[in-house]
Amino acid sequence: MVSDLQWNIIPHLIGCYEFDHPVGHPPLWMTQPYQILMLTLSGRGVLHIREPARRCRVDPESADLYYLHARLVRYVEVPGPEPLHLIAFAFNIEFENGPNFFDYYTLPAVFPDADRLAVSREIREINRIKTGDTPRERFERQRRMFAIAGRLLGLAEFRSDVQLPGGAPRCTPAVRYLNAHFAEPLDIGRLAGLCAVSRPHFFRLFRQELGVTAQEFQCRKRLQEAQKLLLTTELPVAEVARRTGWNDPFHFSRLFTRLTGRSPSAFRADCRLNGPV
Repeated sequence: MVSDLQWNIIPHLIGCYEFDHPVGHPPLWMTQPYQILMLTLSGRGVLHIREPARRCRVDPESADLYYLHARLVRYVEVPGPEPLHLIAFAFNIEFENGPNFFDYYTLPAVFPDADRLAVSREIREINRIKTGDTPRERFERQRRMFAIAGRLLGLAEFRSDVQLPGGAPRCTPAVRYLNAHFAEPLDIGRLAGLCAVSRPHFFRLFRQELGVTAQEFQCRKRLQEAQKLLLTTELPVAEVARRTGWNDPFHFSRLFTRLTGRSPSAFRADCRLNGPV
């Protein structure tokens, strides 16, 4: 039972953004490290996906809710005459012991009608109360996030090209520490001690269970937190870098640009203009 609890599934609401995608906006290939549910409220557009190359209609009549998986490279074209009015619902689902749920499961791009209607309703409600800060509103956002996650888990299919690690995960203490202290310098000795293994064994064990090194896991976490701050605050880029563990803002900007394809400032400007899609 203890090992089962370490594989608990935890949904995370990253953000909910309502915006207009303008008519005739130049094609701009975009991606992000989290999952997106794109809900069309009005207007018409075309979703272009790079690989495999395909196009999908985006409008309330054909399919008003699309799932865009993390790292999907795409752009939205709005030929006119009206802008495309959207809600972009950014989220992620993780296992308690560290692995990302979507490393093992996939979702369909378009949901069956019953699930589509239910998820769309929850997204609209979260969007309505997204800025509320009362205990009831915070609870309602979390409750509705779990309602959405329940629908998504019901639609998820296990990927045939991966395999869940066997046995009880042993790196859970290290993962919890990294999630709570991601901005601090990486201390492999401490992480190995939390897992009661030697440093060399820890290197092998962490990669075996998480699919990445501890350094890569920390970098991914820092990047996710930096993107949240860029989207939800007016903090200068240098302060975003400092809060997420990079003392050198120039190194942060170079790394951010290499991993996302855009500088931190461009990422913030593009998402403010077009939402996180």
